[in-house]
Amino acid sequence: MIGIILSAPGCSSTSSFGEQGQELEPVRQLPERCALLPASGKCKAAFRYYYFNQDVDRCEVFIYGGCGGVVPFKTLVECQTACAPK
Repeated sequence: MIGIILSAPGCSSTSSFGEQGQELEPVRQLPERCALLPASGKCKAAFRYYYFNQDVDRCEVFIYGGCGGVVPFKTLVECQTACAPK
């Protein structure tokens, strides 16, 4: 598959147009940590931490075991500030 990028004078390279010529929303650029998937780790504690679920476009809680693993955000506010739609 070959892609072609067309540009016209006065048009932004970041705008896109749909089938009917209507301008589409630009794609949001999220910080890398918003794409991190949580991992509970090997320990058996039960700490509530947060990650950004890109499928539903919101921050969600997960249970962290206390060691190892991946913890994208420690608080809901931290996650929402970095990732949630404005």
